[in-house]
Amino acid sequence: MLTMYLIKMSKRAVSPLIAAILLIALTVSIGAMIIGWGKQYVQQQTSCLGTSVNIIKAQLDTHNNQITVGFINTGNQKLDAEKVYAILYTASGKIFKCPYISSGSLPSKLPCALTNPVDENGNSVSIVDLGKYTEYSLKYSDTSNAIPDSELQLNAFIQIGYSSCNEISEKYPIS
Repeated sequence: MLTMYLIKMSKRAVSPLIAAILLIALTVSIGAMIIGWGKQYVQQQTSCLGTSVNIIKAQLDTHNNQITVGFINTGNQKLDAEKVYAILYTASGKIFKCPYISSGSLPSKLPCALTNPVDENGNSVSIVDLGKYTEYSLKYSDTSNAIPDSELQLNAFIQIGYSSCNEISEKYPIS
């Protein structure tokens, strides 16, 4: 019995004061991480407020492997034409993010890309003005069946996104 008592006495635990300090420090550090994340998230969301477009045209041209996408900036801020991208939904359920590229030709590593932003008069634009019509060419690759024409002719949709704001339009059917 004495040996058991001595064994129990030799085991030492963290004192209640140190345990309380460690718990408080852990709680404060977790709270600081959550506040930092929340602040960044709120800043991103407020910069995207009022960013929206209304797609009014998504016309498929299978001979040139492109879709002409026209929309009106219905938001309350101008958009940088180079930060606009498209999301292509095929009939089989595949989803492709199509970034803006400044050259007219589609790089081999991309299945799709937006090019040539123009206004209603066909003039090249770098800023998508408020309430103005803008049209892009969405070029797609049908080589090695990346995006076959048949996947875009029925039950296919397009959506517009902007920089870090994600989607800023509703899905629009491709015709």
